[in-house]
Amino acid sequence: TLSLKVTFGAISIAGFAAPAATTPLDRIKTYLQTQQLTPACSVSATPKKNCPLTSSSSKMTHKPLVAGWKDAAVRIYETEGRAGFFRGMTPRILSHTPAVAISWTTYETAKQYLKTMDN
Repeated sequence: TLSLKVTFGAISIAGFAAPAATTPLDRIKTYLQTQQLTPACSVSATPKKNCPLTSSSSKMTHKPLVAGWKDAAVRIYETEGRAGFFRGMTPRILSHTPAVAISWTTYETAKQYLKTMDN
């Protein structure tokens, strides 16, 4: 059995790695879910050139811009570059790492405690 410090450290590393590795997928999912929302850049007095819901004629559309994850990935890459896939990674890591570390360390500790109760 591992000590509490080693368990907590290993689980913290996993809690850091998982959201970091899955941020691009989460970014694509979020893009697909929110693409029909009107962004603030389109309702401002001077809409930005790369605003996702404005066309060249400044006419709003509420139809989905992309239908699937591949189209969403291409759209993110074209409008934001490679860094667009990692937008929001820091908040995900900062929220997931402690939550994962606490919950899994509690689970492992409780499991070890129950094993000692069985003997």
